[in-house]
Amino acid sequence: MKKTSTLFLIIFFALLLIAGCGKKQGGKDVDVTDNTPVHIKYEITGKEPGTLDMHYKGKNASMVVGMMKEGQTMNMNMFLKDKILYTIIEAEGKKMGMKSDVSKDESFKDFDAILNSKEKLKEMEKTGSEEVLGYKCDIYKSKTGDLVSVYKERVPLKMVSKEMTMTATLFEPDVKIADDAFDPPKDIEFMDLNNMQNLMK
Repeated sequence: MKKTSTLFLIIFFALLLIAGCGKKQGGKDVDVTDNTPVHIKYEITGKEPGTLDMHYKGKNASMVVGMMKEGQTMNMNMFLKDKILYTIIEAEGKKMGMKSDVSKDESFKDFDAILNSKEKLKEMEKTGSEEVLGYKCDIYKSKTGDLVSVYKERVPLKMVSKEMTMTATLFEPDVKIADDAFDPPKDIEFMDLNNMQNLMK
């Protein structure tokens, strides 16, 4: 498996969240609309352990990923706004910015399916159930053997693959999010990955 696979899995599962979700409160089920702001944190274990801290509202999101890669700490900030994914990688005191139109990038050809989690689950097999953070989740198995524990067919609270396990440690709907929270920093120059791919062709 290529070194980029773990990063892609993180982004894949993170984008899977941006479709809406539900919350269990006071023993009752409360639906959260597409425009409800949400905060969720994951702990990542496996070959490259780390954390994922994510805020999102509607189709836009901001994500902070911290992970160990080849013995070194690497931090990534990602901003998804209007189908443009901005990624800032910081390692050894240096920052590098990249951007990509997820609607055109072949690496994200399943973007629409990822956002529509219910449709994505139709491709998986339901194998059981478990509780994560007190939420009863259905466990789905993909064709590649990956397991996803999903609350109300919308919120993945645990993901298990051969490379890593991601488990939610915090789930907060209705949080306050600043209007500019999903705007990428203006002092970072972002390389356009779509243009680079076209040049390579």
